[in-house]
Amino acid sequence: MSKTNWNADKLDQRFRLFLIGSTLILGGIRAYLPQENVWVHSLFIILMAGNVGYFTNYLAIRMLFQPKQGKVLGWEGLVPKNKAHIADSLANSVQTRLLSPDIILEYVHENGLIEKAAQNLTRWVDEKLDQPEVRQRITEYLVKLLQDHGEEMLDLVFNQAERLAKDLASDPEQVKT
Repeated sequence: MSKTNWNADKLDQRFRLFLIGSTLILGGIRAYLPQENVWVHSLFIILMAGNVGYFTNYLAIRMLFQPKQGKVLGWEGLVPKNKAHIADSLANSVQTRLLSPDIILEYVHENGLIEKAAQNLTRWVDEKLDQPEVRQRITEYLVKLLQDHGEEMLDLVFNQAERLAKDLASDPEQVKT
């Protein structure tokens, strides 16, 4: 049993040759018939329309995509010429219609993904904190952080507290409450 490999280029070339050849043959038969034959005339019209449609589409596709790189005789395909604009347009469409933040947030809220992630994270942190080596590393890191930046952190905390107290004192309604 032989496996048939279909090659689109060969198939297209054979179809093109069949269309042109059939049209020429029917045109010749039509020209040499002594009287008008409805069937030959009808098939000739159909094949001529097929030729016009086929070659119009063929030319349109070539003008859109060929040549893929550079220019040939001053012509550059419309798709390669506008690939940056097409890419931007496609990215915007995907972002607004497929992956818009509203759609993603709705999915996250409908499926409770935030709550599930928080529960999993809490469980993971609890498991890690139960390990003595992890607690030791965290303690060492916090001690080193306080030794290196403790004064700066205290200054920041006191300055923020002073700013908040002044803001609170400047508003009489806040002071009453």
